[in-house]
Amino acid sequence: MKFTCKKAEFSEAVSTAARAVSPKSSIPALEGILITAGESLTFCGYDLKLGITCSCEADITEKGSIILIGATTENPSFEVNGALLSR
Repeated sequence: MKFTCKKAEFSEAVSTAARAVSPKSSIPALEGILITAGESLTFCGYDLKLGITCSCEADITEKGSIILIGATTENPSFEVNGALLSR
């Protein structure tokens, strides 16, 4: 997955989707936000009761998806490390 977008729009979309993410779940994938780069860049947060999906404008050069764990309402800050940036 490879895309380029404005940092403010990315941060806002992550914050919006994080409202539906459970900080502790028996299903680890529910502790994160699913980011999908397809026709558009979409963000999905879900906790089995509430689901939020939003998107932001992005220049997508390579399609894919990833679950960003740790970006929740309890921990709204996030950082993409160098290993992910190099992919």
